[in-house]
Amino acid sequence: MKKLFLLFLALVLMCSAAVAETPPEAVNPVPDEILALFNGPAWVEYHIPRVTGMPEYYAFTHYVDASGYGAGLIILRKDDRNVLCLLEYLDGRWRVTGRNHEALPQSADVPYLYCEIYGQLEVYLSGEDDGTLFFCREGNAWYIDYVQRSADQLHAYVREDGIRYCFYERGAAEYYAACMVYGIYERGFEQFNWMYFPSTPEEAELRLTYAPIIPQNQDDPNALGTPVEINFRKGEKYDVFSAPGRDSYRPANGKAEMSTNDWVQVFGEEAGWLLVQYDVSSEQMRFGYIDASALPRNAPVRRLEWAAITYEALRETYLTDDPLYSRKPLIRIGANDEVTCLGTMGSWLYVETTAGGKTIRGFVPAADVAPVEPDEGWNILDPNG
Repeated sequence: MKKLFLLFLALVLMCSAAVAETPPEAVNPVPDEILALFNGPAWVEYHIPRVTGMPEYYAFTHYVDASGYGAGLIILRKDDRNVLCLLEYLDGRWRVTGRNHEALPQSADVPYLYCEIYGQLEVYLSGEDDGTLFFCREGNAWYIDYVQRSADQLHAYVREDGIRYCFYERGAAEYYAACMVYGIYERGFEQFNWMYFPSTPEEAELRLTYAPIIPQNQDDPNALGTPVEINFRKGEKYDVFSAPGRDSYRPANGKAEMSTNDWVQVFGEEAGWLLVQYDVSSEQMRFGYIDASALPRNAPVRRLEWAAITYEALRETYLTDDPLYSRKPLIRIGANDEVTCLGTMGSWLYVETTAGGKTIRGFVPAADVAPVEPDEGWNILDPNG
């Protein structure tokens, strides 16, 4: 089946003379339009290798469906390093839309790439790293779908809500037991890592993440409220700021960004910005703001209205954008420093102040601050005007 497909592919594709080592009799020559994608200086030290043990096959496969959309995989190699690249045929031309330096074992062996059905690209590994990878298209993005490693008897199906592990008896044709570990795994094409994929359900339980339950202050009209989980378009990343506006403080040394491949909680919209909480890593979450243009059409998001009252720090304290997990400080707040309290969340106050001349928002321990005028009450502000 595979050889027939590749022979047919060789007939319908234009043979390439651009790569000197490609002989005319090669079974799957790489088309010129694909080779042209890797002529730039970034790829000058890389080459397209032959598949280990199959000298007539290059590490390349692709398809174009009836709608005119196409996709493929190709391996670029430098020394003993394998880079897996995702190709997509969009708007009448091929483009490199993803590259992953960790998706494949880094050894002398070159995997065999294959496409049997549209929307699924397959990688077959040999040698000490014997295994199989399936990448599948969902919507407009590509994800890891199936991982098999012979060395540790791993068989796992990666789904949006977790990883399903299958266990096989020696010599059995079908699995006899399965275990589902629920949670969110970064399954985008560029996030997959062959070496660090969780090998067992126990490891997955430690690695997969969950959207947290937000503490609620009963009968408090100024509580942050319950967020909604929005299904953003997968495979996207958005700049994150501490407050609405690109001139506000930006965490992570000015590089904070949110991936839509993991869980995202949306608390509401303010002046064209969404207040979100998202997963940064297995050790950190973050509250921040992204441009509201990222929101899918007709998504049910409320308008934010803030309370505003001046608070004073009773002692030296800190402000964090991760109050529910790491509690890592963004800035220190000195004793007697004033902040504007916008709302509450459990034992935390959501406040606004400045840092380095930029507006910054985050959470401070409620026990560390007190209102300057306790009898003043709350003034409700509508930031949307």
